Amino acid sequence: MCYLYSYSSTSVCVIHKFVHASEEMFDHCGQLICATKRVRDVSVQLSTYRSISNELALLILRVCSVEINARQEMNPITACDGAEVFMSGAWWWMYATVLLQWNERRRYLTEIQDPLYAYLPRFDASVPVMIVLYGSFAFIGWNMKSVNVMDLCWSLNTLFICRVMVLYLHPFKGHRSMIPLRDRVIEIVQGVQEPLRHDLSFSGHVSMLTLFGFLLPSHRLWFWCSASITAVCLTCSRVHYSADCMIAPFFAYIGHCMGQFAAKMWRTNVSFEVSTGIGLALFCAGTLIRKAMLT
Repeated sequence: MCYLYSYSSTSVCVIHKFVHASEEMFDHCGQLICATKRVRDVSVQLSTYRSISNELALLILRVCSVEINARQEMNPITACDGAEVFMSGAWWWMYATVLLQWNERRRYLTEIQDPLYAYLPRFDASVPVMIVLYGSFAFIGWNMKSVNVMDLCWSLNTLFICRVMVLYLHPFKGHRSMIPLRDRVIEIVQGVQEPLRHDLSFSGHVSMLTLFGFLLPSHRLWFWCSASITAVCLTCSRVHYSADCMIAPFFAYIGHCMGQFAAKMWRTNVSFEVSTGIGLALFCAGTLIRKAMLT
């Protein structure tokens, strides 16, 4: 109870700081926008909007009290970084709400017989898997100053691209004895109450936890042990075949290497406007496709 009280008190303080800082920021941004409307030069308007993006980034840093790591390889947060985060979020949203639901509606899915099912108990693993997964998310957020945000975003981007490709090439059907995972967060994001049953090869839970170990080497053992526990739970609940969990770490390594390369190339060759445009296009396309799928 003392822990919950201190946690809630901290949350209230953060909210008060956010409200106070956002009032100052919005006043400043409102003055900038009013001044920009009287200027006809497009370049001046664009520079003003970039300064507004920088104000938003500084607001987030001030509220969360995030300190940028002093290492030279950690780049300062810029408007281009914010655009890349926005684009990555749009891609993750499209992946969760459109592509996974499309995979659920596919035909000609193949069910395979896993020999390990005969030796493993069968139980509902929704609660332990969600505790491990979202606990790892919170741990990453708590140690964000030790993680390069752009490497994290692009590693997840490439990992999800690999996963979509593998799902398309290997349309496996969920086992008939499966106990589906009940993840209220994913169900709310997707807008569908039915759990996923054919989201199989390769395991997204295991690959993400393994990827976090690559991104945070100082806690690699903790993440990889969590990935192993999650793999056992997913196999016991028949949500994944054992092969799905075994190949997941290899794709996590591929996603990590490709993500670091993509982050470096994108940062040096792609502008703020292109990243923002791609993010908006992904979000609009995902919204239209999702609406068509639900009707």
